[in-house]
Amino acid sequence: MLFVFISNTIYASDSNIDSLYINDNVPINKDRKRPFNRNRINVDLLALVDNGPSYISYERLNKTGRIGVEIPFNYHTNGEGMIGYSTGINLKLYFTGKGKGFFFGPSFCKGVFKFPNVNYADDRGRSDLLVSLKAGYQFYYTQVVGFSVSGTYGYFIADRKAAKSINLGISFSFGG
Repeated sequence: MLFVFISNTIYASDSNIDSLYINDNVPINKDRKRPFNRNRINVDLLALVDNGPSYISYERLNKTGRIGVEIPFNYHTNGEGMIGYSTGINLKLYFTGKGKGFFFGPSFCKGVFKFPNVNYADDRGRSDLLVSLKAGYQFYYTQVVGFSVSGTYGYFIADRKAAKSINLGISFSFGG
């Protein structure tokens, strides 16, 4: 039996590291006690499909890691010549907590977009709102570096165009 004293609590473990007990042999979930970083920078490595964003973002997780609020800075493009820039807010709901595992949530981004074969009053394009749903899976290689695979499906309100993408990204976590 191994005894460890951490922060006024005695933890005891037998040779099987999966069983961890607190004080009077009350089993606890050892993963629950492990801290996690609540801030992260996400960088998109690869965006596939049509009108979807490539992005860099900042995400802040709540105390349990089940809810993340993400501020993305997006670059949109497709093979037909559409370009655009946007920023907004994404809400991510994680099924397992700690900001990892499966997630989904709404995304609202406002930006300037220019589609080919559309006559704009201003040559730079038109301000538009992109409303979408994002879903994916986030896992961590270490406590600091992680990877994600996600899909987005949405709609440009003013231009009445669909937006969809599949993204592969890398995440860097920091701070509590």
